[in-house]
Amino acid sequence: MEFFKNQFANVVEWEEFRDDMIFWKWNNREIKKGSKLIIRAGQDAIFMNSGKIEGIFQEDGEYNIESEIIPFLSTLKGFKFGFNSGMRVEVLFVNTKEFTVRWGTQNPILIPTPQLPGGMPIRANGTFNFKVNDYVTLIDKIAGMKRATLLMM
Repeated sequence: MEFFKNQFANVVEWEEFRDDMIFWKWNNREIKKGSKLIIRAGQDAIFMNSGKIEGIFQEDGEYNIESEIIPFLSTLKGFKFGFNSGMRVEVLFVNTKEFTVRWGTQNPILIPTPQLPGGMPIRANGTFNFKVNDYVTLIDKIAGMKRATLLMM
């Protein structure tokens, strides 16, 4: 039955969207002919084929995906690839919101001073904001190297 399960067109979407996730990789790497891409508010999608960016989708909505992978026929032709077509793609969904990150020292850092035995205790904390604007850098430095499907703040 596993053979038939992977023969149908896909709906490529990020259903479990959370505010603390920077990105999420779609985990089924074979997109069949007739599949759809769904982008919700607050998301962008990057379509990659063979490690190269093929398209960036920044508008909310539903898109038809053109694919050469024909259900059943491509799978049968892909006998030498373990009944896969051999064509691999990735879809990386990116959270488009601005993130606020709080940082700080958990314990004071002791700075040596001659006046205080043991040193002067110093603490530091603050916040910084960031937003993903450069998708190529995100893929090159973080997402492309992560096998995990998400990065959380």
